[in-house]
Amino acid sequence: MSPEQAQGKPLDGRSDIYALGITVFEMITGVRPFEADTPYGTAVLQVTAPPPSPREFRPELSLAVEGVILKALSKRRELRHGTAVEFADAYKQALDAPPITLLDTQPSPPIHLPAQVSVPPPISNTPPPSSYVYPVVMTPPPSRPVVPRRSGSRWWLSLSVGALFGCILLSLIVVAAMLVINSLAEPTPATTPSIAESAPTTTAQVLPTLTPLPRAEATTEVAPVGEVPTPALDNTVENMLSGTLVYFAYRDDNFDVYRMSLPDRFEIRLTNSESRELFPVVSPDGERIAYMSDRDGDFDIYVMNMNGMNVRRVTDNEVADRFPAWSPDGNWLVFSSDVRGDGTDDLYRVRVDGSGLMELYSDGQRNLQPSYQPDGAMLVFVNGDPFDAQTWEIMRVWNSIPER
Repeated sequence: MSPEQAQGKPLDGRSDIYALGITVFEMITGVRPFEADTPYGTAVLQVTAPPPSPREFRPELSLAVEGVILKALSKRRELRHGTAVEFADAYKQALDAPPITLLDTQPSPPIHLPAQVSVPPPISNTPPPSSYVYPVVMTPPPSRPVVPRRSGSRWWLSLSVGALFGCILLSLIVVAAMLVINSLAEPTPATTPSIAESAPTTTAQVLPTLTPLPRAEATTEVAPVGEVPTPALDNTVENMLSGTLVYFAYRDDNFDVYRMSLPDRFEIRLTNSESRELFPVVSPDGERIAYMSDRDGDFDIYVMNMNGMNVRRVTDNEVADRFPAWSPDGNWLVFSSDVRGDGTDDLYRVRVDGSGLMELYSDGQRNLQPSYQPDGAMLVFVNGDPFDAQTWEIMRVWNSIPER
């Protein structure tokens, strides 16, 4: 999936050039340039992460061949090969090109240019016949001659244009302010029932084991179209713009956890290591953050305070423990664990201090991203074939294990 396709932009044949470049990269190196734990994570890397160097995996590759492949993997489509034929021709020329040896025998001293530098004629825009780019010393463009301003310049035209733009900007600000005021002043309907009030009362089921509900029974709880109750809106614009946002971001060639104060958008970086820190979740009391990190080579579950201090490892093993979620009382963490190392994750839970590890659900499939129902009665998660995302569905199991 090309970066523009992952972003929902219009597509053309250059997206196929990108896909062809991915395929050639894997054929040459034996690995894929972008890999993540989920399809969504892979799509994010296609948009944000630069491709690795093919020569990192195949040092015998020439710089010319590497340049052809990386050109096909450019994030900007206009920088790629125009057609597949152009790609193939460039690749053939790169194979036949003489090897390029880069050798710096001695660092060059800093160059001090004289005050007056003669400017060479402009370089032709005609691209070189080969598909790879040689280093070019860039020279400053010739400066434009200063044309003296006539005394009768059209100052009134500049003043009119500035006044017009000022009026348009002022109108936009007034319209935006009126929309915000109307949204704040709109009363909440008193007769709108909440989801909890409209949900049918059912008898609690206690099952001896954790098994997924039958598909037919699950579908009977879906409300008909037009009868889904609308929850009461108890959040104003001020409430939605207040509080704290915790997230992970890819910056400086690494994933780390960040915290942002929404009113002033003041951001704090909570983790700063060479490992990947992903998928943070805040505890119900708002005082701790659980996340996954591969500090020891495989993913484990970690917990830290909201200020990034007092980092504690909750799980410690040689398999991938991922996607933590808090129990409603904040005493337990439920997560996915690839205990067999084959991509089929099971659901486990553990106390925040690392004790009480217990398996919750296992069916030989991939069970990911678990989450507690607010009252702790059920777990919902993603379930399906580990190698076929089209089979993934949302499942739920009854939590018959007491939280205490």
